[in-house]
Amino acid sequence: MAPRKTPTAQGRFSCSPCARAALIAFVASDDAEMITGQMILCDGGGYLH
Repeated sequence: MAPRKTPTAQGRFSCSPCARAALIAFVASDDAEMITGQMILCDGGGYLH
């Protein structure tokens, strides 16, 4: 996928590696025990466009 040329609704150009790592850590933790069968987008708000 090519990098974004315009910022997303949140003013970002993409989801940072740190944000992806935080999402993975959350989904792997006990705090996410009630989340099942979901598709979670980590795109810096790009889906809102």
